[in-house]
Amino acid sequence: MKGRFLFAVWLCLGALFLGAQTPDTFEPNDSSSDARLLAVGGRYDLSFTLDDEDWFSFRLSLPGIIRVGTEGGLDTQLNLYGPGSSSTEIASDDDGGDEYNARITKYLEAGVYYVRVSPYDGGDPGPYSLVLEALDIKADSGEPDDSRSQAGTFSTARQPLDLTLFPGGDQDWFRIDFASFQYRAGEVLSLYTSGDIDTYIELYQGDLLLAENDDSEGSENARVTFLPERGKEYYVKIRGYDEAVVGEYALCAETASVEFDQYEPNNTAAQATAVSINQTLSGNALADYDTVDWFTFSVTQPGTYAAGTTGGMDTVITLYDDRGREIGDDDDSGTNENALVEIDLERGTYKARVSLYGGGYGEYSFFVRRR
Repeated sequence: MKGRFLFAVWLCLGALFLGAQTPDTFEPNDSSSDARLLAVGGRYDLSFTLDDEDWFSFRLSLPGIIRVGTEGGLDTQLNLYGPGSSSTEIASDDDGGDEYNARITKYLEAGVYYVRVSPYDGGDPGPYSLVLEALDIKADSGEPDDSRSQAGTFSTARQPLDLTLFPGGDQDWFRIDFASFQYRAGEVLSLYTSGDIDTYIELYQGDLLLAENDDSEGSENARVTFLPERGKEYYVKIRGYDEAVVGEYALCAETASVEFDQYEPNNTAAQATAVSINQTLSGNALADYDTVDWFTFSVTQPGTYAAGTTGGMDTVITLYDDRGREIGDDDDSGTNENALVEIDLERGTYKARVSLYGGGYGEYSFFVRRR
């Protein structure tokens, strides 16, 4: 019995020993009022104890680009506050660094700033390092490329392309060069960013915005996927999520083999698939790489008509008259997140744009009926 008692005590002490962490030399710094002042350009070895968070501050005498991030094996979260305030949050991050580490890169004006470091979702205690550095970032060699008329050339045969968003509010435009790129039947092209800044991509066919994306690539990178049409001119615009985003990133490209429905291509109004009144077209598909389908129909008898979808997709319908004017739209009036537009129509030709709300892939049916 005595042996069992001693063994139980040993297990309890061992658990307490393993669960405990020695506070680092910056403790106590568990609140903004106890924030410890750090020098920009330093690397600091720290640790979390149970239910711990660490607060720090730093001062900038001149505006600049600052990167603050953690290193180590813990899942960390960063919150940045300022200037001159420990309650006004200006940035946050969870997994923007390597593995589960957090990282924030941001252009900051002169002033005092506060950093809160915490384990993600109250995670395990343990050691970590905090790195605070000023980045020497200059405009990339492609500048000026801040508008369509100044667009550089992005060759998919010579990627990735190393670029910079700087200063705040900068944007990079490129015309996509397909001359040295061979497509196989059924392939789509993906353009995406790589880096640790929050980028936003817009894809244009001429002046028409085809697709846009913010965070689909993880770590706040962006991706657009599309099926290029021969003879068309495409442009890609990359900007920061907001005007405070600055830093380095790469523009990359890749292809993938995918499946399309039998009505493709019908991604523009000029390619619209014809549908008769009281007809249902089954087997349409929408996906991340094919987010829009167009349909056209003719009305010979004035009356009330319904244009809608059925199936497992979350669709949006926008209806246009023969002069291209929008006359109706809907998101979820149909069943199970399908779209349904009910409207009084005169004689004429109309077009319906069916788009995908959110992401994913799936099939749907499109119909036009007279009520």
